[in-house]
Amino acid sequence: MSLINVDTTEEALKRPEYQPLEPGEYILEINNELKVEPSKNPNSQYDRIEVHLKEMDTGKTVKDWLSMNPSMKWKLSQFVASSGVGEDENGQVDLEEFKGVTVTALVTQETYEKKDGTQGLSNKVDRYVYEN
Repeated sequence: MSLINVDTTEEALKRPEYQPLEPGEYILEINNELKVEPSKNPNSQYDRIEVHLKEMDTGKTVKDWLSMNPSMKWKLSQFVASSGVGEDENGQVDLEEFKGVTVTALVTQETYEKKDGTQGLSNKVDRYVYEN
């Protein structure tokens, strides 16, 4: 038998209100295995890389999508430069090397419409910070 303590009071049953990170510069840890996947946007022909980032002090997570669209490759380049993961002689990086690595990013907030029609607030990576 395995017993656990459970709180089923009204207060415990309420889903906590999501509180995004305040806008600012953060050190974030890459929490997922990176892989190139098709865009979920039916209007986009470009693949993308989904990145799950965890803020080191609070444990809050931020998602980012790095597009293979030529006009957005600057963000992928900033991400790689911020991570410190080196390129090989052909200018390629191994996506398996990124999990657990930290990056520095400028995080902003943006509003969106929730499924229930109310306004929500989420985080967005505006850009990655790197040294030349």
